[in-house]
Amino acid sequence: MTMRKVLFTALTILMLGGCERLASNSISSQEWSNYQSHFISPEGRVIDTGNSGISHSEGQGYAMLLAVAAGERRHFDRIWAWTQRNLQIRDDHLFAWKWDPHSSNPVVDKNNASDGDLLIAWALYRAAQSWKNKSYRLSSLEITKDIRKKLIINTKSGPVLLPGEKGFIHNTAITLNPSYWVFPAFRALQEMDADPVWNNLIDSGNQLLYKNQFGQYHLPADWIVLRDGTVSLSETLSSRFSFDAMRIPLYVCWDKKPVHASLKKIDEFWNIPAVPAWIDLGNGKTADFGLVYGQQAIRQLLRRCLGSDKQNITKVKTEKNRPIAKDYYSSTLYLLSRVAALEAGF
Repeated sequence: MTMRKVLFTALTILMLGGCERLASNSISSQEWSNYQSHFISPEGRVIDTGNSGISHSEGQGYAMLLAVAAGERRHFDRIWAWTQRNLQIRDDHLFAWKWDPHSSNPVVDKNNASDGDLLIAWALYRAAQSWKNKSYRLSSLEITKDIRKKLIINTKSGPVLLPGEKGFIHNTAITLNPSYWVFPAFRALQEMDADPVWNNLIDSGNQLLYKNQFGQYHLPADWIVLRDGTVSLSETLSSRFSFDAMRIPLYVCWDKKPVHASLKKIDEFWNIPAVPAWIDLGNGKTADFGLVYGQQAIRQLLRRCLGSDKQNITKVKTEKNRPIAKDYYSSTLYLLSRVAALEAGF
């Protein structure tokens, strides 16, 4: 290879990124076809079937990630275009968190959700790598910089990620959602943005996991309050280990780093007899139904991540009465668990 080609290759890597490992076409065409036909409108709106058919920035970001994993650029562009038109309507590059098709004004609240912003930025970065597109990368960088400027604040526990720009700081108390720490996204955005805060955010997130252990099973809560370095359960938002916090092992395992010790507690809980779908960490109340198959998929990923089970992630059982085709959230988490397992090498 000539010196000119070497320099050109290096420049291309710097322009488009290239350190993050992508499992290209890790979702089959049939799986993607089933997913998009049930949950994505012809315009590119991702439909949350378990939440009155609304759309949200989180769902748009998940679908964009899955489209990249499936190698479906045409569908990716459709989802991204709808997201831009309908949710990227603030005075920055972030996204309104909710779009309600049943309202005459679908976006009533322009506040953002930082996990949705992260997922979209990460999906665009991955798309830029997969399809060598500078426009995707530029959009990702614009979103990433606004996340850094508006949503990351310094505390005694290090930098933390606000769940949204408004409404989560009350005097000395900061309300946080630990499942918004999308660790592999932080590492990817660090490649592009080159600001040390992303690695520092990974460190603070790991420290929060040590403190975010409540109830008899020592599990992480959906929502917590950070005050002067001390973590407590939220009194106004979910104090359960439930459908938010269950994403924590997904993101930690996907990160491919040594598994956080607290995840063993989740694994132990998910393997008790007749394990419930959720447990309130304040009063001990539990769901009257078992794990949904999105949780089962993450449980299987976690067991592979911990080295306790080598069963293929594709063999996760589904609930008899809730097939994948009808459950948006479980279907999404199932596919994300598959991609995470492949990319992390489990």
